[in-house]
Amino acid sequence: MKQSGLRNPMAWTSVLAMIIYSMKTLGLLEPFGITEECLKEASLLLVGALTAIGVFYVPEVTTDKTKNKQNKNQP
Repeated sequence: MKQSGLRNPMAWTSVLAMIIYSMKTLGLLEPFGITEECLKEASLLLVGALTAIGVFYVPEVTTDKTKNKQNKNQP
């Protein structure tokens, strides 16, 4: 199934990251009280959370090969 570029969450995440990076580079986040140190802490927290999710999330993956093996073993 092909997914539209506008419906792809990874594309929107990349766009958001680029907007935040550009605003940081131009100094547009400082009036809101968001410093470079704050962004570093937030990114560290995000990476830690994603790592924890990746460690504990174990999807049940069933491929066609395992389905075929199961079907052959059944009488």
